[in-house]
Amino acid sequence: MNKLAIGFAVAGLMLAGSVSAGEVLATLADDAKSAKGGTPIALDIVASGGEAGFSFKVEVPGILESSNLKSCLAELPKGFTGGCSVAKGGVFVIASSDSPSVTLPSGLVSVGTIYVEQGPIEKGADSSIRITQVEFSDNSGNSTAGTAKVANN
Repeated sequence: MNKLAIGFAVAGLMLAGSVSAGEVLATLADDAKSAKGGTPIALDIVASGGEAGFSFKVEVPGILESSNLKSCLAELPKGFTGGCSVAKGGVFVIASSDSPSVTLPSGLVSVGTIYVEQGPIEKGADSSIRITQVEFSDNSGNSTAGTAKVANN
């Protein structure tokens, strides 16, 4: 392939566009129970500015169905809708843009807070909370895996 053909191929890939990988941040309260019930976990996104949708799972060993998810997407930016549900050992979070012109602003974007209730965990089992299945997408349907961090405040 000659240099001109390679140049056109690279330019075409750049124009096709793709979403940059975002990052999910989950911040756990230090052994604090909230008045809303459960241990609060704040959910935030570090966005590049082109993300129009995201999904991830907050894995919580021993999570109970009674976990409070009412504030899960309470801080989601205007123009986005989504949902959260407890299933299969964690909380599934999904949100997307309501319009092709709406994307997450670049920088730290607050999403909401979940309040998890945990039942007994098997002795010797891993009790750490993890973020898995992280995926971001743009308004053209292009998607990419993202990263995640869990921190204590």
